[in-house]
Amino acid sequence: MPTSADTFPVQTPVFLYTPVPLVRGVDADPLVGAAVGVFPARAAGYRLYRAAMFATNSDLMGFVAAQTGYATVGRLFVIHPHRYAGVLDALDRAFGFRDDRSSVYMRRRAAVDWVIDGAAVVVHAWLYEGGATLLGSTHLCSPVPRGDFSAWLAASHAHRSVPPAPDRAQP
Repeated sequence: MPTSADTFPVQTPVFLYTPVPLVRGVDADPLVGAAVGVFPARAAGYRLYRAAMFATNSDLMGFVAAQTGYATVGRLFVIHPHRYAGVLDALDRAFGFRDDRSSVYMRRRAAVDWVIDGAAVVVHAWLYEGGATLLGSTHLCSPVPRGDFSAWLAASHAHRSVPPAPDRAQP
């Protein structure tokens, strides 16, 4: 079968609900330059939590737990096939996934709603769900409002990006 520069095999996309550099102290985002498409998405049946007690950088660690009646907002990343294996390996390391039961996160294939013009198309994507330790701690963790980590992060840290008010009126 002939191929061209603009046709390539489709790999399982990745659904992320938290920015990668915030996960376990990752300094660089392995998705930069590797994603051929980034789309709004949501994972129905997953509740999003923040877990400050497990975070290496303040309260910026989040995880999802399968729970009916909830949804988590995120982004769906379609990775270029030539970068796919490296990106998935880097994400697995960032999320502490080791393909065994002692992993911090478990990588699962999940049905994710790809949101297009307000409508949703169901696709299968990799999703990092909390591992046994995180899932066993949901009673100690705070749910993220509306399942949207980016909105929560922006709202809860907005005061840090606002310059201080001047002591007196400027001339």
